[in-house]
Amino acid sequence: MALHVGQHALPTLDYADFDPVAVDQRVKDLCATVSETVAQTLLEKARRALARTAGVRTVCLAGGVAANSRLREVFSAFASANGLKFLAPARKYCGDNAAMIAYTGVQLARAGLASSLDFEAIPRGRAVPDDYIVNPLFKE
Repeated sequence: MALHVGQHALPTLDYADFDPVAVDQRVKDLCATVSETVAQTLLEKARRALARTAGVRTVCLAGGVAANSRLREVFSAFASANGLKFLAPARKYCGDNAAMIAYTGVQLARAGLASSLDFEAIPRGRAVPDDYIVNPLFKE
């Protein structure tokens, strides 16, 4: 059985113009606090999921957030303390999910599949309707 505990679309920082020397200590403290809060929130979600589910043997950290060293550290320690195996992909495979979703969209468009822009977003747990239409812009 797989349990999915998610944290999506965490804000990121463009490091191109980032000067760590110019950053006030209060800003550094705030950033560290936000980072730790996210890590502890995800860890608490994992604890609750583990408490509700028998037979869990592995904790897997995946997606773009799996590149975060603090999350890796916290989840690795959690797994070890609970006798669980910890898995996380190499950081080079923890890419931006938005880029992967965009690539998937390009491939679907090339195949002539599309949805109208007025479709309803489908949250987890609901069946996805068969609402794909053929996109005339990508027909051969």
